[in-house]
Amino acid sequence: MHETVATATTPKQHPCRKFDRILSEYINLQQSMLTCLHRQHEAMRRGDATQMESCAQEQQALAATLMTLDERRLDSVRALIAELGLESTTAGRTAKAAQATAEQALPATMTELIEHLPADLAEPVREKTKRLRELTNAVRRQGEVVRKTAENLLGHVSGLIQRINRLVNVTGLYQPDGRIDPNPTVTSNRVLDVRH
Repeated sequence: MHETVATATTPKQHPCRKFDRILSEYINLQQSMLTCLHRQHEAMRRGDATQMESCAQEQQALAATLMTLDERRLDSVRALIAELGLESTTAGRTAKAAQATAEQALPATMTELIEHLPADLAEPVREKTKRLRELTNAVRRQGEVVRKTAENLLGHVSGLIQRINRLVNVTGLYQPDGRIDPNPTVTSNRVLDVRH
């Protein structure tokens, strides 16, 4: 006697829903990156080297996660393009595109994809795409602020070191007879005679 086992089948989910979830993950990661950059900038202002290092490590981890997520995004976009049947309408734009990287060779832009989505799916994707662009631009701007702050901080430290160097060098050295040497230049080959 053969027993039939009923199995529950999961209805096929539209690739747009997966892409929508990936966009949500991107938004969360970019928000985390922006928050981290703000903390790093504040740590620079306070001179908190421990917090600066912690932020740099967090940024590396976020960047690695973004790279992994980007691979998933590309797969999701490919599935979405196939589902929407856009491959034949947008493929072969240029011969150069065929030789481009996997991301550049995708045959549709986000605008084209959104235009072809069902209305109930298009609006959330459109809104998330807009939010992601805003966050990406904010991360880019804040990254530039952090970079400029780091350059200014390094310039300031370099200036302090040069100033301290000049102050140390003008104090002079004692000559063997106990007088201060009138030539305040300190060179690496100069030897102080301590026998007298």
